[in-house]
Amino acid sequence: DAKYADIVETALYNSVLSGVSLDGKRYFYTNPLRMSDDLPYTLRWPKTREEYISCFCCPPNTLRTICEAQNYAYTVNDSTLWFNLYGDSELRTSLGKKRPLVVTQHTGYPYDGKVVINLVEVPKKQKLALKLRVPSWCDNATVAVNGVKEDVKVTPDSYITLDRTWKPGDEVTFDMEMKTKLLESNPLVEETRNHTAVKRGPLVYCLEGIDIEGGNALDDILIPADAKFTTKDITIDGSRMTALETEARLVDGGDWTGKLYREVGSADKKVKVTLIPYFAWGNRDKSEMSVWLPLAR
Repeated sequence: DAKYADIVETALYNSVLSGVSLDGKRYFYTNPLRMSDDLPYTLRWPKTREEYISCFCCPPNTLRTICEAQNYAYTVNDSTLWFNLYGDSELRTSLGKKRPLVVTQHTGYPYDGKVVINLVEVPKKQKLALKLRVPSWCDNATVAVNGVKEDVKVTPDSYITLDRTWKPGDEVTFDMEMKTKLLESNPLVEETRNHTAVKRGPLVYCLEGIDIEGGNALDDILIPADAKFTTKDITIDGSRMTALETEARLVDGGDWTGKLYREVGSADKKVKVTLIPYFAWGNRDKSEMSVWLPLAR
């Protein structure tokens, strides 16, 4: 069932990776969805990743899981190869005992939805079913074999099946359209009511205070329900990734110092913000961060 691979993918990119810094030297025991400098109390765990955590079980488990991710990428039996996770890779296996199979993937995933699959070595005169997972976020995709488009049905959380006799050198191109989507939670989750999270492909994005134009406060940012996002290539601590830029609204409500309540301010001003993949937060200068952002409808 494709939904289980979808859960694995979502957890790997957005929960496992965020627990370790991009340089692999610092760790977080928790994966906070909000980090505020103004909390008037001390958190159980620090606000930044640490080089050493006294309860030393989670950091090695994080790295062990990352190293094991290759085991989740494919599933194989005597006549079928499932593509569960997409990414540059090479699979060397066999169908049964003496029928070698070598397959490669070339792709810019998870930032680019185009995946090129090359069949380097395949069993002779034997049908092989390739099952390409359609992620839950994918509403539109195309499949081509050796440049010829296939007439297949694309259904989120399912597998596309290509069943035929293959030959060495055959190429399959699976191109998933990547849209930026605004998600909201069930209103019974009161902490995130009237808030939105931003997701593109399998990646959840977040906003850090240092990526708000003019140094404005994170608490004063609203994301319009009709926000338009553009992609931007950036590098954080040596790692290249795709960021999202949009125009948000800025609440003009004044200072919160010493106040429990204040009058609601206007939100007529516009401000540019840049969102980065959540797993990459906290790798630059110390800054506030939030995944869930107030939604302006």
